[in-house]
Amino acid sequence: MPLTRDEPRRLSVVGGNMSAMTVRAPHVDGPAESVVIVGQLAERQSLLDAWERARSGSPGVVLLGGEAGIGKSTLLSWLSHELGPDGQYVTGLCVPLGEEGLALAPLTWILRELVARHGLTTVRQWAGAGWPALSPLLPSLVDGALSPHDRLQQFEAVARIFEQASAVSPLLIIVEDLHWVDESTLSLLRFVTRAMLSARLLIVCSFRSDELPRRHPLRPFLVEAGRQHGTLRIDVTRLSPAETGELIALSNGRTPSPALVSLIAEHSQGIPYFVTELATATTVGCLQLPDTLRDALSVRLSRLSDPTERLVAVMSVAGNRIDHDLLALVAKAEGLVDGLEPCLREAVDASILVPDDTGYSFRHSLLREVLYDDLLPGEHARLHSTFATVLTDHPELGSVIDRSAIPAHWFEAHDLQRGFASAIEVAATPSLPHAEALSLYARALDVWARIADPDSVVASQDIPYDEEVGSPLSDPRARILHLAGVRAYQAGEIDRGLTYIAAALERVDPALEPLSVSRLLVLRSRLLRLTGVANRDGLLEALRLTAPFGDTLERAQVLNQLSKLDQIMYLPEAAGEAQELLEMARRLGRDDLMSDALVTLGGIRCWTEDPDSGIALMESAQPLATQSTTMQRVATNLSDALFRAGLYEEAIDAGRQGLDAVEKLGRERECSPMLLGNIAEPMLALGRWAEAERLIQRGLDLDAPLSHARQFHLLLAELRCWQDRIDESETMLATLTGMFGMVSPDLQLTMTARATRALAALACGDPQRAWAEFEASLGGAYVPPAHRIPVLVPAGMALRAGAGDRARYAAELERACSGSGRRAAAYEPVLRAYLDGSREAWTNAYASRDDPALPVAVKAVVALELARVTDAEDARGATELLAETRTEADVLGAQLVVRWCDELRPLAVRAAVRPGGLTAREVEVLRLVAEGRSNSQVGQALVISTKTASVHVSNIIAKLGVSSRGEAAAWAYSHGAID
Repeated sequence: MPLTRDEPRRLSVVGGNMSAMTVRAPHVDGPAESVVIVGQLAERQSLLDAWERARSGSPGVVLLGGEAGIGKSTLLSWLSHELGPDGQYVTGLCVPLGEEGLALAPLTWILRELVARHGLTTVRQWAGAGWPALSPLLPSLVDGALSPHDRLQQFEAVARIFEQASAVSPLLIIVEDLHWVDESTLSLLRFVTRAMLSARLLIVCSFRSDELPRRHPLRPFLVEAGRQHGTLRIDVTRLSPAETGELIALSNGRTPSPALVSLIAEHSQGIPYFVTELATATTVGCLQLPDTLRDALSVRLSRLSDPTERLVAVMSVAGNRIDHDLLALVAKAEGLVDGLEPCLREAVDASILVPDDTGYSFRHSLLREVLYDDLLPGEHARLHSTFATVLTDHPELGSVIDRSAIPAHWFEAHDLQRGFASAIEVAATPSLPHAEALSLYARALDVWARIADPDSVVASQDIPYDEEVGSPLSDPRARILHLAGVRAYQAGEIDRGLTYIAAALERVDPALEPLSVSRLLVLRSRLLRLTGVANRDGLLEALRLTAPFGDTLERAQVLNQLSKLDQIMYLPEAAGEAQELLEMARRLGRDDLMSDALVTLGGIRCWTEDPDSGIALMESAQPLATQSTTMQRVATNLSDALFRAGLYEEAIDAGRQGLDAVEKLGRERECSPMLLGNIAEPMLALGRWAEAERLIQRGLDLDAPLSHARQFHLLLAELRCWQDRIDESETMLATLTGMFGMVSPDLQLTMTARATRALAALACGDPQRAWAEFEASLGGAYVPPAHRIPVLVPAGMALRAGAGDRARYAAELERACSGSGRRAAAYEPVLRAYLDGSREAWTNAYASRDDPALPVAVKAVVALELARVTDAEDARGATELLAETRTEADVLGAQLVVRWCDELRPLAVRAAVRPGGLTAREVEVLRLVAEGRSNSQVGQALVISTKTASVHVSNIIAKLGVSSRGEAAAWAYSHGAID
């Protein structure tokens, strides 16, 4: 319902943050404290529209920006009261702490309130298999030790919770003060906003647009999010002079004089929070209006008693919110215990603090900033030291996330020695989010040169053995660099990870620590692989370093990475490496490595002309794959092997089984991009194009890794080409040129790209360019001949059009089809028909169209080519075949084939005369209908789709002027149209 300019509404304190711990349906719990809002009709209407879209099942994101005090929080408070009878909302605040925000602070509060509303058991069920990953945020979810941090499993669990909560009733999630956001919260927001496609969910993030310097980490997020479908950017505007007068009247309870309105409007510049503070100042006897908002807030704070003002100043050191238990201990350390509760009551009554179930928040972050900035340098350092000491001495306070604040407090206290030691200690906590651990390691490395004997400090830290890291390096700085590199890899910070690992390698002697260096080289290779670079030399060096030590986990890790790389580069060494890995993994008792080895060996068998044996090896790896990464690899490679063997339905089933398996482990959204493409590809071959496109788009929405993003773009480019949307296809292919422009081992994708470029060239009437793509596919690195089969189809079309070299085509055809399995056997009659060119050859190819390994688009092209060569000898038959082919292609959506049919149809040939004007194929369909066959049975008998059969039946009924299948059958018998 559109908003109108009516009387100003009382909702919450202007410019004030909502209670940080509120989650409720407003109609149930009653109205909030009465407050004021005026103006900003456009902003309110935009928020309402976004909410209505979310309620209808179209999730969205709103980025609400504006100056400090402009009224962002008031707008959000207003929105929370407009949700409707079925709406619920939760709010979380980003917390400033030192140089960065407190890790995942908004999420912690949001989850706590969802638990408070729906119950711990319910939220745990919503989280699915990934609930242990939430233990650092909500220790009550688990019993016993905290789980190591699993970033993507944690994000998956959060996404599931949001989805399930929104299924109960539409959900508004508010994240305030995003300008203080930490990296983990940003990563979570990126993940959730891409993962949510149909939930009744609206996420609103507020931030100060005037506090984002050029290198602020929020800037890239705002740009990325702004490009996503369903994202809305709202910039809150200032009040007009008339609206300023309305706000003054509502704040003071009386109509102000025009002179006062003019004066406050001039001083406030239309910033609502400043307006209310200036209006308040006039009611407490100020003889002169404050010149700045800071001065106005000082007036408010000056009305507090000295003990209360001192207490809230101490509280400001903790950030925007503090738990009561922590406050009590800090107050005791600062000698503020006497009168604690009366002081807190005074601060609440004065609208400085807002209480919740376990602590207190500042009504507005600007109040907290004024208090914090007014601390003397000595007070600032001492209070941060007090907080650090209390948190260190009382580990029972808060969660792992809360304790990650200790290093920041020491650094703010200018105690670099303790800050350095605690940063290293806290960063080593397995359950700490990777981004925060990485930040702590980075801070420790930054101050290394200013620490007294940092080597001894690092050596004194008890860092437990971790399989990812191995035994600690002997050089203390290299040890921290290695730990930082591992956390960078886990956090997806590829460039930083490469920098840290390179620095660590410079400090370690391979002759003294060969196994440790091999781990560094393997990690560097994994990081480089994520950028599309194949660092084989580094892995070979790691293999050499591990050779003297027999069966070690280090050597197994090297063999695993090297055999995977060599497999996808089609290098002959891959088989020996994978076999050695398999035998070593058995001796080490490592099922995960055995699974990887079997998958690699299976892949090698598939491209060495024994696909059935390769598929069997991959299937034998399934019982050994119990981790999400190994499950995902088995499913991805198995589905791809089945596709390349021409077993399209089986490939789809294998991909879906993989999705089910990783979902049970709470990794669905992380692993699904690797599987969605492998499900979409056989769907395209089967003609299920609409379904395939939905999967492709879903994969792109989930921000797939580089290699899988390439696959999605390639599949979509091929589909657009068949749909005769050539400009779109070539734009995608041009984008892919940059993605393939780096040193990439994804050679099978390169072949797919060549085939699609060649098809696009033919669509543009350029057979010479199509042949050039085929020629280019023959050079460069080795690719199994069978993988070149898709390129041979457009190359054959180019050859038929007069481009290319027949002998060269024949030689490549023999290589590609010799002993290459059922898929090659399905293509072979088509490829030989292009080489031969005779009607007999194309008739043979047409007769093989029922082979399920031949993609439907190729089947349509085969019919088109047969009509082409038939035209000279049987114009009527060619015309009928073209009409049938055109119908089938039109139903499929292959508009490129439709266009080619229209271009080929001879204009001078009269239509074939059949009873009732039916074509030959329609007579065949009518005969089967008269026999009582269903559309599905007609399709099976004529080797056409059920949908195409249905189109034929509809055309027959229309041509004969009858109203049903039964009447059509009766007409056929009465007119002698069938025997």
